[in-house]
Amino acid sequence: MSKAFRNTLLAISLTYIVLGLIQILWPVGSRMVICYIMGAALTLFGIYHIVRYFGADANYMFPGMGLALGVACTVTGILMIICAKAIVAIFGVVLGIAVISDSILRMQLSFNMMRFGIGRYILVMVFAFIMLAAGIVMLFTPIKSAAAATTVMGVCMMVDGIMNIISVIFAKKLLEE
Repeated sequence: MSKAFRNTLLAISLTYIVLGLIQILWPVGSRMVICYIMGAALTLFGIYHIVRYFGADANYMFPGMGLALGVACTVTGILMIICAKAIVAIFGVVLGIAVISDSILRMQLSFNMMRFGIGRYILVMVFAFIMLAAGIVMLFTPIKSAAAATTVMGVCMMVDGIMNIISVIFAKKLLEE
């Protein structure tokens, strides 16, 4: 795992934790604000990758997909800003899919850790299954109250962010051994 990738994952994880905390503390008003913040962040992230792609930086992390990644993130970010109300309506479903996807990747990490004899793989695996269950609940169990749904999503985002940080630490140890 490259240092740039690890730092990016840590930044994303800290963002998850902060956004989760915001959702817990201000469940009613936070959804639109978070949508705008995420849209702006994706737009800036996309523009950054487009500029880096055309700048021909030799140390660029995504040389083959930088342009596609940049355009996709920029378009998605702009759509999140323009269509914020529609996105907020499906926020739980989208977040549920993201949590499920992330938990599957974390399961893969735990299996890799088990294969290489790293004893703490079970902790990563247990939390991956917990987050998988939370993602499935978020996806298939609509919660009537928007405030309750936002609070549940906030807790899931915080746990997911914490698990990403733990996974990065374990992955770093795996690569060092």
